[in-house]
Amino acid sequence: MSRRGFLGGALALGAVAVLHNRSHESPSFDEANKTETNHLRQVSTHEELRGPREYDMGDLTGCKFSAELSDYTGIDGDVPEKARIDFSDLLRKMWSKKLAQMNKVGGDAIPIVEFRDQILASYNPESVTKSNLHDYEHTIQLAIDQVHIPRVELIRMVPAFAHLTDTQLSLLKRLESLINARALLTYSVTEIMPTEGADSAIGVELYDFLLQNAGSELFGCIPALHDKYLSFGPYQFTRYAIGDEKQVHNGASVMNHYIWKDKKLPKYVGEMQGNDHHKAAYLLALYNIAHLVKELGPATPKALDHDGIISADMVLQYIATAHHKPNDAINAFTEYADAYTRPKQKHTSEHAVPVSFADFCKTNRIGDYCEKTKSNSVALKQFLGSEKHTS
Repeated sequence: MSRRGFLGGALALGAVAVLHNRSHESPSFDEANKTETNHLRQVSTHEELRGPREYDMGDLTGCKFSAELSDYTGIDGDVPEKARIDFSDLLRKMWSKKLAQMNKVGGDAIPIVEFRDQILASYNPESVTKSNLHDYEHTIQLAIDQVHIPRVELIRMVPAFAHLTDTQLSLLKRLESLINARALLTYSVTEIMPTEGADSAIGVELYDFLLQNAGSELFGCIPALHDKYLSFGPYQFTRYAIGDEKQVHNGASVMNHYIWKDKKLPKYVGEMQGNDHHKAAYLLALYNIAHLVKELGPATPKALDHDGIISADMVLQYIATAHHKPNDAINAFTEYADAYTRPKQKHTSEHAVPVSFADFCKTNRIGDYCEKTKSNSVALKQFLGSEKHTS
């Protein structure tokens, strides 16, 4: 049975879609590990033993990899000129960590063991689509084009946004126009790579290396290692980003249901494959921006037309942090808008000169993630703009 076919049945029964707190009758952590080991043994018995291959590490040579970066290459410490890497085995180890983490923090990992087995069996580094950051950005844009909202007025088909004013729709249109492939690629780098600040360049370089050698399919299989939910893929989506539970739609699924009549995305996060992830990323970003515009109220959108307030960087940082902490991102943006759309003093029309959104957020709850997104954006621009990486 295909992964999508298996999950269609399992999720409908709630086996994966609802990862609730385990009861006293649930397997213990040790029992969960035993089950995990048994399933891994079955996978290794029935799958071809692909083994490690030697790879030229290119511009990564001499970089120092942290323990977290070693998840993707098996290299911990200084990167050699050439390294033997088994991407299938590394992926298996990441899913082992994922299941262990789910059990540790109270998630129920047992129902997704079969899903893990299916996703491991689906990945074969010998038959992947090898790519690079330039080509992957183009792929993302093609996916966006398939779900791009043709007219911003259609957002009113979503009950939560039915009463947005024309002025609010005008702001929504302006913000939505800045959701492009570069924004989503940066968003993915921020989700996948643990690097930030001066090390962001290493994360971007490694992302490109993985595309070229492990293929874009690897990113569709990578689990999120630090939460208790079924979460995986280039944007590490959970059921809160895409899902339809008991006729309650979440995140991107809201837009897919009301605007696209359920035609653009699968029903459950576990059924996501290939470009589904990029389509969902655009629709989730649109959903979060629509919520922002709604929360800003009818007066603020017009004031935001003030020069220097809206920028591509600000929108990127908002959609990335809204995925991470949606309520905190809305609050931060609202505070930012209030600070720079009101006159500095009474009886004057002079506005305060805005600092960047990332600088404004340094002291709030999304500050660290906003700064990480900013540094990844700078690194990605430098990488894709450099002559040696131009296609």
